[in-house]
Amino acid sequence: MGNLIRTSDSAMAQLDGVPGYPHQPPTLPPQFDVRRVWSAVANRKLLILLVTLAVLIPVVLYSFLTPPTYIAMAVIQIDPEAVKVLPYTAISDSLVRAPADFELYMKTQDEVLRSPALAARTLERIREKYGNAELPLLKGGFEAGLGVLRIQGSQIVRISYVSHDPDFSALAANTLVEEFIKLHIERKVDTTRRASEFLQSQLLSLKQKVESAEAEMIRYAAKHNILGIGSNQENVIRQRLGMLNAQVTEAEKEYIAAQAAYEDTRKITVETFPGRLRTPEITNLETKVFQTEQELSALLSQFGENWPALVRKRQELAVVQQQLLDAKRETLARAQRDADSRFETARNQYRMLSQTLQEQQDLVNRLNEASIRYNTLKRDVEAGDQLYQGLLQRLKETGVSASLEFGNIHVTDPAVPVRTRYQPRPAWNISLGLILGLSAGVFLAFFLEYLDRSLRSPADLESMGIPLLGWVPVFSSAKEGKAAIRNGRGGRVLLQMSSPSDMHPAVPAPVPVTWDLRARESYRSIFASLLLSRAEKPARSVLVTSAIPQEGKTTMLTNLGATLAETGVRTLLIDADFRNPSLSGRFGVGNGKGLSVYLAGGELDIRETNLPNLFILPAGPFPPNPVALFASSRFAEALLMLQQQFQFVLVDSPPVLSVADALIVASKVDGVILVVKAGQTPRDIISRANLQLVRSGARVLGAAANYVDLKNPEYHYYRKYYAHKSYTQKAGAAGSE
Repeated sequence: MGNLIRTSDSAMAQLDGVPGYPHQPPTLPPQFDVRRVWSAVANRKLLILLVTLAVLIPVVLYSFLTPPTYIAMAVIQIDPEAVKVLPYTAISDSLVRAPADFELYMKTQDEVLRSPALAARTLERIREKYGNAELPLLKGGFEAGLGVLRIQGSQIVRISYVSHDPDFSALAANTLVEEFIKLHIERKVDTTRRASEFLQSQLLSLKQKVESAEAEMIRYAAKHNILGIGSNQENVIRQRLGMLNAQVTEAEKEYIAAQAAYEDTRKITVETFPGRLRTPEITNLETKVFQTEQELSALLSQFGENWPALVRKRQELAVVQQQLLDAKRETLARAQRDADSRFETARNQYRMLSQTLQEQQDLVNRLNEASIRYNTLKRDVEAGDQLYQGLLQRLKETGVSASLEFGNIHVTDPAVPVRTRYQPRPAWNISLGLILGLSAGVFLAFFLEYLDRSLRSPADLESMGIPLLGWVPVFSSAKEGKAAIRNGRGGRVLLQMSSPSDMHPAVPAPVPVTWDLRARESYRSIFASLLLSRAEKPARSVLVTSAIPQEGKTTMLTNLGATLAETGVRTLLIDADFRNPSLSGRFGVGNGKGLSVYLAGGELDIRETNLPNLFILPAGPFPPNPVALFASSRFAEALLMLQQQFQFVLVDSPPVLSVADALIVASKVDGVILVVKAGQTPRDIISRANLQLVRSGARVLGAAANYVDLKNPEYHYYRKYYAHKSYTQKAGAAGSE
């Protein structure tokens, strides 16, 4: 809905910074206009009506031509598990007991209700009741009318059926429920039967396996002599192993200690003789050595080195020291022999105990291996026996558990025939179709409005930054004009060329040109805007052009010239559209001599029309290079000269975007009026034409909108003005003059 938002940003951005462009109006933020929304709907009301009918007609045909259908509904409750009389667990409980995820269980039941197998069972039951009569089924078979709806978070399931007969719908729904319950019970019974057969076969096979395992256990025990395993014999063997283990540990400690003592003794020398090896003899010798050394020191202090007593004392000291050394050596040798003997004894004892422990450990290991295998065989026998007893108990319970419990599916409400039709519902369908059709039509109208980039209203010109000089309404047909004349609301007058002047001895016959009197006020408004565009110095030479062909620029120029002449202003109309000269034909003026002849060096050929103060300068023959003629100084001089003879000079030119003629002419005149066709001219075309005119140095006075539709909701005030009694009376009086 781009046309429903008024903004001038896109247009003004192109003209930003262009020299000589008028004051730029302030940019307003986009605003939502409800009137533009209503305009978009009103302008395409026929499209909305057609889309609504395109949707509504098939809905009406479907509602009244489709055979009626009727619905019946049955309600059932599915409990998580069946009610039991005895605390036995039946084999079939896995079919009816809700799993940990109850939602998954209920979804499974939903699929069972919709399954083709259940539908086939139900249809077969129904055919037994109907016989060979044709069933009132929907197109698509029995399953097409079936509906299953489970209430979320509950155990309630609604089963509905739709057909062309209300009684058949109720019968189908109730029969389906019955077959569903029967199928549920049959599955339980079948599962119980197959479980019993399976248990019997497994019991026979398991019995044989248990007997075989017992025989194998007995044979193994006899072979490995472990019939009395677990008795005192096993305890004695294990106790002896513990005692040997303790003795080996103690012997190992003694062995390590003896080895350490042996190694320490081997490291002792006479110089490092330890105190623990001193004997009384060694102690006495050490005392004697000490005393002798004291006496020697005393003698040395009194006598010389060669004193006989001193010499004898030295000899005595040497003898004592030698005795001490021999005593230490003998003691050390004896200690080493003792340590070696203790070390050898401890080592032999440790080796013997270790060997005995290893033998006992091997015996225990063999006993353990035999016990493990024996215990494994024993456990197999016990497990097989337990399983056998459990299966036997389960087989006995299965025989009675299936008949001692109630089902978990209950019928809450059976289906009853409903005589009110289910589908189609004409009132509902037509209302919905009408809403959808109107919505689709309005959406399509808004979408087309969004795609439509044309000028929707004259107000869009202001939003694009182009001043709006005025607009001219469009009247639908000549028939409407004749009716307006009969009712005194308007009329048409003929614009005919007057009698030949002295300057023109021969002219062709005049061609009638019509002017709708109802549009006179529009042209007067444009004339007023033209005068006020430059109040200090109004533009006297004005170019009337358009962006593209078929915009009505020549009609605008003709009627604007007639409006100026009506006020008593001498006005000259110049046909500068050499490529498609049509102005002269409108006034019955020949195109022999004209502007092209004058610009090529000839004389001006100005002619009068049937309206006072209105003159015309025809285009003349088509020149080979129109751009060169307009770019010459002769054209600018002609405009200055004509402005001295006429108060206003209106120039008609080719469209701006078609050829370069209009841009050259625009740069020579005082101002330019850009004619646009409301509702058809794209806005980007208008912006591009305006931009080229400004860049060529022209002064764009504004734009005049042509062919404005007064039926547009935006112009209902103007439409009231044109239809007002006082205005129509004046217009009718003017038309009769």
